[in-house]
Amino acid sequence: MGAGGGTKANLGIQLYTLRELMKDNFAKTLEAVSNIGYRGVEFAGYGNYRAHELKKLMDDFGLEAVSSHIPLIALEQELDAVIAFAKEVGISYLVCPFLPEDKRKSLSDYERLARSLSIIGNACESNGITFCYHNHAFEFELQTDKDQYALDALFDWTKGHHVQAELDLYWIEYAGESAVAYLQKYAGRVPLVHLKDMENGEGRGFRELGQGIFDLSQMVETAKESGSKWLFVEQDECLGDPLESVLSSFAYMQTIL
Repeated sequence: MGAGGGTKANLGIQLYTLRELMKDNFAKTLEAVSNIGYRGVEFAGYGNYRAHELKKLMDDFGLEAVSSHIPLIALEQELDAVIAFAKEVGISYLVCPFLPEDKRKSLSDYERLARSLSIIGNACESNGITFCYHNHAFEFELQTDKDQYALDALFDWTKGHHVQAELDLYWIEYAGESAVAYLQKYAGRVPLVHLKDMENGEGRGFRELGQGIFDLSQMVETAKESGSKWLFVEQDECLGDPLESVLSSFAYMQTIL
């Protein structure tokens, strides 16, 4: 725990970072993640494994199946099956990870989304699963007549116990806002956090943790103070070997956790 106190936060990995390796050998990649030292994962697909097979893999490698990103269309159309699979694997969180462009053209779209997420979140809660919404930067492109970003409106239009936040700190900063301020704003409602770093340049590309411009120590300390339970390393694009990338980020995190 850092000098500032706060709750203990666990370190996991969003497996989207390793998606190409996962396609080639799902099990071997999970084993590599475990060998690096990660103890929790967030899924971005299940590699055609059945739930009991996936649970055995996780048990074999000493990994916790913390969370899973599920496309909105599956959450809306196949929710019972999605929840049943998650419960069998032992997944604690389900996350809406992204909005298709045709679902975010207007504030009315976000109002409809809020109603849909509330239904999904209620069903998850009834089954002992916490439901979260994961942001990008596009939620900061629209504002209400009260100068409220669509992201904030979405959280206002939903109840915290139905729809919690998985804040992606990179995309908040990319949108020109403060990740620390957003962690503080949604303290108690942000159990999951995505960590990545940003290059120092106009491209604002992705970088391994500790190799960019973010004050990650402050972000991590604020996340812990805000009650975040899991911090997930994620890098949407890696310049080199993705496994080397997540190893580098893991090593850096040991210096600030």
